[in-house]
Amino acid sequence: MAAALLISLVCIIVLSSNFHSSNAKLDVHYYQETCPLAEFTVTEAVKQAMSSEKTVAAALLRMHFHDCFIRGCDASVLLNSKEKNQAEKDGPPNISLHAFYVIDNAKQAIEKMCPGVVSCADILALAARDAVTLSGGPTWDVLKGRKDGRISNALDTRQLPAPTFNISQLQQNFLQRGLSMDDLVALSGGHTLGFAHCSSFKKRLYNFSDTTDVDPSLDTSFAAQLRQACPLHNTNPNAGAVLDSSPLAFDNAYYKMILQGKSIFSSDQALLTDSGTRALVMKFASSQDEFYKAFAKSMIKMSSISGGGGEIRLDCKRRLVIARSATHCRSPPVRHPSPPSVYQLLSTTNHTAAEQETLLTTTLWPPMNAYCSGLVVGELGHPDMVDDGGVVTVTGDIALVAAGRGARQEMNGLEIQEIFIFL
Repeated sequence: MAAALLISLVCIIVLSSNFHSSNAKLDVHYYQETCPLAEFTVTEAVKQAMSSEKTVAAALLRMHFHDCFIRGCDASVLLNSKEKNQAEKDGPPNISLHAFYVIDNAKQAIEKMCPGVVSCADILALAARDAVTLSGGPTWDVLKGRKDGRISNALDTRQLPAPTFNISQLQQNFLQRGLSMDDLVALSGGHTLGFAHCSSFKKRLYNFSDTTDVDPSLDTSFAAQLRQACPLHNTNPNAGAVLDSSPLAFDNAYYKMILQGKSIFSSDQALLTDSGTRALVMKFASSQDEFYKAFAKSMIKMSSISGGGGEIRLDCKRRLVIARSATHCRSPPVRHPSPPSVYQLLSTTNHTAAEQETLLTTTLWPPMNAYCSGLVVGELGHPDMVDDGGVVTVTGDIALVAAGRGARQEMNGLEIQEIFIFL
């Protein structure tokens, strides 16, 4: 109960909140005034990661694609699973996603400069663009202003286009997201980066049909190479093949390989089964510049798929935790003439409950215990739980952000380590 009382004392009138409308218009200059170094900070994080891990670029691009194709571009792919909910990142198509640390590093650096301002969804969109550009590909202006979503469900990953899709399935999947045939072919070019595990294309190599063992659309010698890399009874979970002949360079080699019958996924080879998509494959194979222009245009379009997000996480792996109710709260009679944007209080760890209350009421301006009490705190759908290191935010007239440890039912025994008050 002491912890619940402790939290109830820490309330302050909101001047700006971590909760925002998901309908805000995207804008290239969205953070120009509020966090002008955000874009630079993301680029530096991606550069640093790519210098030490060669697969980062492909991972970030794929991560952004998988995010936008489920509920829109709302960073739902970044959320961790919880006991009662398996998140998207643990759905079968996303098990091989990695390099989440790049987004976390960028977010942490940005939070030090501009706390509670830049969404994880925007950071991921910027990181995907930087991954392409730093791999030798095109660049483009990233529209910003996305908000982070609260829903992440592993079952929703079934909506992602599968590597076994035929052209009709691909076109329908993209059309459902407002993406055209041109977008389908251009965005498929993202497969110029990266690697595929055997399980994603093994069906093309063994028992393909009743009449043939190997997919006849595969080049014979190329199929033999793939069978060597992925034997029928393969036991190596890391076995697989690169997606094109230059897997670390963003170029048009992917399209050339499709025309040669050397694609990895059957969904890639399916682009030749429709006259319209085939013409685009041939166009991009013959002109890298045309591919670059089309890819940048389609990435802007895909990255603008509206999500259901309405908050800005402070930790990309965790939702904001919101208060279910607040009682007996009223505005303090006096306002600070020019309050700082953030108060960071001294740690309350290793203090008794009475000492904690004293620290809080004497450190905060003005004394908070006179104005607010009776908070019931918890995440939406889980009102009795607060994540380790989670965020507590009260919506409406009051905003509170806290990092805690050792969550207990009904907040009993919750030990508060740090408390941040956002004005």
